[in-house]
Amino acid sequence: MDRQSYAIGCLSLSAVILLVGLFVVGALETQRAEASDMLSTAGQYILLTGAVSTTNDLVYLIDTRKGVMAVYKLNETTHEIQRTDFLNFGEGADDAKNRPRPKP
Repeated sequence: MDRQSYAIGCLSLSAVILLVGLFVVGALETQRAEASDMLSTAGQYILLTGAVSTTNDLVYLIDTRKGVMAVYKLNETTHEIQRTDFLNFGEGADDAKNRPRPKP
């Protein structure tokens, strides 16, 4: 067996091993990285992430001093962060005097 035949045999064996490894790795089920339900606080602000579905994640930004919360989501078509909701839960927000009474 000459050196050229030996080199071709080693390269062929390496190619077969790499091809089998590619099929094994491709057959494994991959898991999606999720960072839901993470909480971060800094002074008067609280930042919370949460998953609505497998494709949509929301970011909740809470200002504890003013008593407001804003909800943001990523628009994947335009690659922009959009505010989806705003809630005022500060002083007087739940005051019964300020609430309109339902009509009978």
